Amino acid sequence: MQDANTIGTNGRYVVERVLGEQSVGRYIVAVDTIAGGRVTILVPSAQAVRPQRIVDALTVEIQRLAPLVDTAYCTLKDTGLTEAGEPFAVVNRPQGGSLAALIRSEGRLSPDRAVSIAVQLCDLVRRAHVLGIFPIGLDPDSIIVDSQPGGRARVAVVDFGLARGVFGPQAVASTRARSALFDSPQLRAGVEPDPRDDVFSVTALLHAMILGVAPPAMASHGPADGSGWPGLPDDTLDRRLEACLHTVLLRGLAPDRDDRFAHIGALQRGLTGLRQLMALTVPAFELLAATRGRLGQGPDALDMRTQRPAQDRAAEARARIREVAAIGQTGQANLSALNEQPRPRPRLLPEDDAGVQTGDFQADDAARGVVRAEEPPGMTRPLARFTRDRHQGGDA
Repeated sequence: MQDANTIGTNGRYVVERVLGEQSVGRYIVAVDTIAGGRVTILVPSAQAVRPQRIVDALTVEIQRLAPLVDTAYCTLKDTGLTEAGEPFAVVNRPQGGSLAALIRSEGRLSPDRAVSIAVQLCDLVRRAHVLGIFPIGLDPDSIIVDSQPGGRARVAVVDFGLARGVFGPQAVASTRARSALFDSPQLRAGVEPDPRDDVFSVTALLHAMILGVAPPAMASHGPADGSGWPGLPDDTLDRRLEACLHTVLLRGLAPDRDDRFAHIGALQRGLTGLRQLMALTVPAFELLAATRGRLGQGPDALDMRTQRPAQDRAAEARARIREVAAIGQTGQANLSALNEQPRPRPRLLPEDDAGVQTGDFQADDAARGVVRAEEPPGMTRPLARFTRDRHQGGDA
């Protein structure tokens, strides 16, 4: 006779507390006496389908998801029938709180923190897509965020397979009602699922984390109602990065699947690049802009001859590396002499449009002991070299 406070074969799961009753069923927190740690058990509501058929469907799903057992993608790990003959499903219970609770307590998350969570979420979803698992039915309640020291966070996903119909059509309808704000238009319309539906869901969650609201219906150039993007505080994100963020959101939330990122990995790469840009401070952006202008690539080009200590030192170092590499071919004897002699400051650009004069080439040839054939007057250097090579090598 099995104890009333246990579930599973030989009372494997000891019940701690009941989380609550929802339309999809009853959620229970229990302790796994064999593997250790806490788990969440779902006992679905009464179904028209026979309980054993649900257990069989869950068993097939467990086998498909076996490679994800030891990852932060917390999915089905066990199933069976209770003493009362009700089917149940078990998933590991990760540490931390739900993303929904985090948004309720903190409101908008910083863009860097939100993008970090979204990048980890993309990685977990990608693992499931490799196994052909989609849609996942993502919503803030199914994502667990465990805050780490230094402002970092570890993300986990809890997936009972409700969105994929393993508990029957009633569970699918319940999941759709809960995650409707984060489901793609295709899923809400009942169209056959596609991996790009999860691309939409992850991007919608990113929108909610950064802007504090669920995304509105999107058109090709932004919100379909013409309201524009919600603004961010001036000290939250550089305006240039804000434009990059809006580009990612616009593509991930595109109404048509073909206009979205092709797969979850493409979204992950876009978010990773955006996060790397966020690591650049505003002074770094100003330095990049000044460098672009100094190279004549911007309308506000700066004076190229103005001394720039940092850039001049970099140019001097590059010239020194090239010269040391050239000396290495003739031995190390001249290396010490090179270190002793003063280093002239290299010119970043020629002083006039005439470029480097012929005398500079001759001086360079004399320093290297190179003897060049005389060139006919009025002949350009490439043509003279071509004529000399043909004279020395003969006609082919």
